[in-house]
Amino acid sequence: MSLVAGTKLGRYEIRTQLGAGGMGEVYLAQDTKLDRKVALKILPADVGTNRDRMERFVREAKSAAALNHPNIAHIYEIGESDGTHYIAMEFIDGETLRHKIHRDKAPLPKLLKYLTQVAQGLSKAHAAGIIHRDLKPANLMIDGNSGRVMLIDFGIARWVKQEEKGVTAVGTMGYAPPELFGGRVEPRSDIYSLGATLFHLLTGADPQDNPLLIFDFQKNSRPRQIAPSISSEMEQILMRSVEYKPEDRFASAGAMRDALGPDFEILVEAHRRFAPSHAIRIGQRLVELGIDWYEEPCLADNLALLAEVRRAVPIPIVTGEALYTKEQFFACLALRAADILNPDICAIGGISALMDISTMAQPQAVVMSPHNYNSPLIGMAATVHVSAVIPNFRITEYFVNFEGICRDIATASLSVNEGWIDLPTAPGLGIDIDVERCSVILLTRRRAKYEAQSDCRA
Repeated sequence: MSLVAGTKLGRYEIRTQLGAGGMGEVYLAQDTKLDRKVALKILPADVGTNRDRMERFVREAKSAAALNHPNIAHIYEIGESDGTHYIAMEFIDGETLRHKIHRDKAPLPKLLKYLTQVAQGLSKAHAAGIIHRDLKPANLMIDGNSGRVMLIDFGIARWVKQEEKGVTAVGTMGYAPPELFGGRVEPRSDIYSLGATLFHLLTGADPQDNPLLIFDFQKNSRPRQIAPSISSEMEQILMRSVEYKPEDRFASAGAMRDALGPDFEILVEAHRRFAPSHAIRIGQRLVELGIDWYEEPCLADNLALLAEVRRAVPIPIVTGEALYTKEQFFACLALRAADILNPDICAIGGISALMDISTMAQPQAVVMSPHNYNSPLIGMAATVHVSAVIPNFRITEYFVNFEGICRDIATASLSVNEGWIDLPTAPGLGIDIDVERCSVILLTRRRAKYEAQSDCRA
């Protein structure tokens, strides 16, 4: 029986139903204690009433809840209210990769970038001893705010009675590796499922529609015979990932990620400002190339023209470097002239102003990509910390050319690992300036400048 809006389960108040299937009903709910939206998955009765099954499910769900990775949806709580068992999870305002494949016709470079992110998430989970077991496009959500792909339903599949077509107690036909049906599972089982997803992306053919348990390319068409545009290198990656024997597949999710290529977003910034007609033509061409962002396609001081470009170009428009006050950003939002705002935290007046702009942008689902060019050390630390708390954060620009300067004058600095900045656990901004060292560097530079001027006069 479906829950109606206003129903309360513990601290969660139901807003609307998001979906239903063999994995249970899913609702958008409000966490009344922390004042945030959550996805509330209601578990079927056959799970909750079986004590042993429920205890094993809770143990595995707790392990999954401990995962912390930008491509894995968080599990907040496993709870029960009046006999109804539920899981409170991170609400992802977006759509599944399956929709992206069939409805949006997303360009191949973008789809491959999603799979690279999935491989990164799997690598983190496998390192913690957690296996997904039911990886497929329907279990991969594209976050409408961050643009990242998010893995959902880690480890849940095998504890829930499946009622969807083509879905069994061990996984989804066409995506489940052969060893699962023999009762064996290991990290490379997820690699097989990722390979089946790659097959779906490259060929457009859903393995679930022709649910062969094994990709037997001796009897069936090879990927390039179905889609000739596939490169031979990509076909080899695909065929290796769905090998019958786990030991013949990629050794790890990280190895498959490396084979697919690096995960990066490509931004095209128009250093030369174009007339709207030229900016629109260029933007439409960028879509075909799989470009992620289009920054400052025309002068930001004419927001009406920028809004015209945004309406005509189907990739996110970025602006903000040339806007210096909250009033200018408010005008930009009023004209719906951008999808992403990238204010300079130092130029606009600091953390408080950035928080205010973020609040103004949220009702329009405009996301924030703050940066700091004017203060490479303090400004960077402040930008990173405020980015960690604004709900519509997308990505922070980090200028690597400043790293040398930071190391010269700081006794402690921000830690950067594979493109991600680690927030410090101790109080403060995570940096500490050595004033004496800074003074010596300044005096040395001034002396060098003075000597250079003296040489010129001589």
